[in-house]
Amino acid sequence: MTSELIKSIIESAHIVIKDEIPDRYDCYKIIKHPIEAKNSLICIIVVVETNSSEYNEVVTAFLTRKIPNKSSSGDIIYEVGTKS
Repeated sequence: MTSELIKSIIESAHIVIKDEIPDRYDCYKIIKHPIEAKNSLICIIVVVETNSSEYNEVVTAFLTRKIPNKSSSGDIIYEVGTKS
Protein backbone atom coordinates (compact mmCIF):
# COMPACT_ATOMS: atom_id res chain seq x y z
CA MET A 1 0.00 0.00 0.00
CA THR A 2 1.23 3.43 -0.86
CA SER A 3 1.32 6.39 1.49
CA GLU A 4 -1.13 8.20 -0.82
CA LEU A 5 -3.63 5.33 -0.52
CA ILE A 6 -3.30 5.25 3.28
CA LYS A 7 -3.78 9.02 3.44
CA SER A 8 -6.91 8.83 1.27
CA ILE A 9 -8.38 6.11 3.50
CA ILE A 10 -7.86 8.20 6.62
CA GLU A 11 -9.29 11.33 4.96
CA SER A 12 -12.33 9.62 3.40
CA ALA A 13 -13.02 6.54 5.51
CA HIS A 14 -16.47 4.98 5.31
CA ILE A 15 -16.40 4.16 9.02
CA VAL A 16 -14.09 4.91 11.97
CA ILE A 17 -14.28 2.66 15.04
CA LYS A 18 -12.49 2.77 18.41
CA ASP A 19 -9.93 -0.03 18.55
CA GLU A 20 -9.70 -2.43 21.49
CA ILE A 21 -6.34 -0.86 22.31
CA PRO A 22 -6.74 2.57 23.97
CA ASP A 23 -5.89 5.64 21.85
CA ARG A 24 -6.23 3.68 18.58
CA TYR A 25 -8.84 4.03 15.86
CA ASP A 26 -9.64 1.73 12.92
CA CYS A 27 -10.44 3.55 9.66
CA TYR A 28 -12.33 1.38 7.16
CA LYS A 29 -12.80 2.08 3.45
CA ILE A 30 -14.74 -0.26 1.17
CA ILE A 31 -13.13 -0.71 -2.25
CA LYS A 32 -13.42 -2.94 -5.30
CA HIS A 33 -11.23 -6.01 -4.79
CA PRO A 34 -7.72 -5.23 -6.14
CA ILE A 35 -7.37 -8.65 -7.81
CA GLU A 36 -8.83 -8.44 -11.32
CA ALA A 37 -10.35 -11.94 -11.26
CA LYS A 38 -12.33 -11.08 -8.12
CA ASN A 39 -15.59 -9.25 -8.69
CA SER A 40 -16.34 -8.28 -5.12
CA LEU A 41 -15.78 -5.62 -2.48
CA ILE A 42 -13.20 -5.66 0.29
CA CYS A 43 -12.24 -3.34 3.16
CA ILE A 44 -8.93 -1.67 3.76
CA ILE A 45 -8.28 -0.92 7.42
CA VAL A 46 -5.80 1.70 8.58
CA VAL A 47 -5.10 1.67 12.32
CA VAL A 48 -4.17 5.10 13.69
CA GLU A 49 -2.79 5.79 17.16
CA THR A 50 -3.15 9.14 18.88
CA ASN A 51 -0.26 10.52 20.91
CA SER A 52 0.87 13.68 22.64
CA SER A 53 2.62 15.11 19.57
CA GLU A 54 0.92 17.20 16.90
CA TYR A 55 0.49 14.25 14.53
CA ASN A 56 -1.11 10.83 14.95
CA GLU A 57 0.72 7.70 13.86
CA VAL A 58 -0.30 4.99 11.39
CA VAL A 59 0.27 1.65 13.11
CA THR A 60 -0.69 -0.73 10.31
CA ALA A 61 -2.86 -1.13 7.21
CA PHE A 62 -4.36 -4.34 5.85
CA LEU A 63 -7.25 -5.88 3.89
CA THR A 64 -10.24 -7.61 5.49
CA ARG A 65 -13.56 -8.98 4.30
CA LYS A 66 -15.66 -7.79 7.23
CA ILE A 67 -16.38 -4.69 9.27
CA PRO A 68 -16.96 -5.67 12.90
CA ASN A 69 -20.49 -5.16 14.21
CA LYS A 70 -20.03 -2.52 16.90
CA SER A 71 -23.12 -0.45 16.21
CA SER A 72 -24.68 -1.17 19.61
CA SER A 73 -21.56 -0.66 21.73
CA GLY A 74 -21.03 3.04 20.97
CA ASP A 75 -17.56 2.48 19.53
CA ILE A 76 -18.36 4.05 16.15
CA ILE A 77 -16.73 7.47 15.87
CA TYR A 78 -17.83 8.23 12.30
CA GLU A 79 -19.98 6.51 9.68
CA VAL A 80 -20.46 7.94 6.20
CA GLY A 81 -24.03 8.89 5.45
CA THR A 82 -25.10 9.39 9.07
CA LYS A 83 -25.72 12.68 10.83
CA SER A 84 -23.46 13.57 13.76
